[in-house]
Amino acid sequence: MGMRSFKGLAALFLLMPVLAFAEDRKNITGKEWLGMSGQEKYTCTITTMQALQQKGIPFCRAPNIYAGLIDSKLSSAPNLQSNQVGDILTRVVYEREPGARDVLDRAGIKTKV
Repeated sequence: MGMRSFKGLAALFLLMPVLAFAEDRKNITGKEWLGMSGQEKYTCTITTMQALQQKGIPFCRAPNIYAGLIDSKLSSAPNLQSNQVGDILTRVVYEREPGARDVLDRAGIKTKV
C-alpha cells in the first residue's frame, strides 16, 4: 500500500463519524434544531442543502447564513418546531431566493410550513 492510499484511508477513517452524524441529522425537527450546537447546525444545514440541491433547488448563500435564517424563522414562528428542518429551509429559500421560487414551483415542491 502506497503512502497516498494510506493517507486516503486515514482521511476516510477520520471522516466516518462526521458522515454518520450528518446522516442522523437529515430529518430533524425544529425543536431538535434549537438544542443543537452551532457546529451541529452547520453540519445539518449542509446535509439538508445537499439533499435539496439534488432536487435542483439552487442556493445563493453560504450554509452558515441559512443556519441563521432557520434560527430566525424558528424564533419568529415557534409553531414550526414540529416541522422538519428541510421543510423550514425550503420555506426560507422560497421566501428569500426569488430565483428558487420558479424551480420549486416547476418541480411541484410545496413548502409544507
